[in-house]
Amino acid sequence: MKKILFNIVLALAAAAGLSSCGYDNFDEPETTFTGSVRYKGESLQLRGTSGAVCVQLYQVGFPLKSPINVYVNQDGKFSARVFKGHYKLVTRDNNGPWVNSRDSIDVNVKGATNVDIEVKPYFLLGNATATVSGNTVTATFNIERIVDDAAIESVYLCFGHTMLCDAAQNDFRIDIPASDLHVGQNSVTRTFTDAQIKKMKSIGYTRLVTRIGLKSTATSECIYSPVITLK
Repeated sequence: MKKILFNIVLALAAAAGLSSCGYDNFDEPETTFTGSVRYKGESLQLRGTSGAVCVQLYQVGFPLKSPINVYVNQDGKFSARVFKGHYKLVTRDNNGPWVNSRDSIDVNVKGATNVDIEVKPYFLLGNATATVSGNTVTATFNIERIVDDAAIESVYLCFGHTMLCDAAQNDFRIDIPASDLHVGQNSVTRTFTDAQIKKMKSIGYTRLVTRIGLKSTATSECIYSPVITLK
């Protein structure tokens, strides 16, 4: 009887081991899927931290209905490893500084695949520059309205010491209200507060960058300028 029980235990252990090996040997996705979020062929400048902006892949004919979230970096580009197959690519609902659209793109992933998504942003920021003189900063930028009825809520001058800089990820920021802004070329000058100067000194900045973000009243995300190195 003891021998029978022992053999049963060995059989169960072997089965468990085979099952474990099956999981351990499960293939990882090997196909590279890349792309960018664009307007008229140009990649948009976006918030790239905390997975704030993403696109979603739904695999056609696959029982799992949850999407694969593919996060977009601050230059508007995205990349992921996926399995070969047929997918539908969409922007996440109400996510990003553009007119919300759930139109899908059919994607057939066979090998390395690149697909760009065209969106319609509420605004664009162009010709952005910034300079620091003493304790004041002057920023210039052009606001282009893309959607006729879009309204400006504010502009953020975001400051940091790394290239990852946006309205949420920064060392400090200066908010410019809509009343000081208009469609077209803008120039704003602000003086750093004592707290902001203290912050810069406490970090011991060897590099200072800024990034300008524009928020419309229609969305929680900003459209941005590229990062501008001040020193």
